[in-house]
Amino acid sequence: MEQELRTYISEKGIHNIGFLGFKTGDEKLDILRNALCLVLPSEWYENFPVTVLEAFMAGKPVIASRMGGLPYIVEEGKSGLLFEAGKPEELAKRIEQLVDHPEEAARMGACGRQLSETKYGPQQAYSDLMKIFEQVQKN
Repeated sequence: MEQELRTYISEKGIHNIGFLGFKTGDEKLDILRNALCLVLPSEWYENFPVTVLEAFMAGKPVIASRMGGLPYIVEEGKSGLLFEAGKPEELAKRIEQLVDHPEEAARMGACGRQLSETKYGPQQAYSDLMKIFEQVQKN
């Protein structure tokens, strides 16, 4: 759909959207750090996309579809916002909400950062793994 989107953007005279292509490393992190939020409009049943954790680590809220594991990771109104996949009007409203209320975006980003350090941090991962090992040893 890239060409279709490029044509639409050109016809509408939109100048604040860019097609950056695949990015990695520091370049990707710099883009994320300078963004208001991460939008993950997935229509795929993903369990735990790494991009969500990267956004949380960068202190950015996530706008994600209510599919797969996303509603369990992105806490509505706390670490981000959710919308129904396939409903672009609802997605647009969620984006507008954060654009119109950057302080809300910053609060949600801080919550996401905290989640990346606690619930999804290395100490919690280690603790969860040890519990699994203990359960396996008992059986």
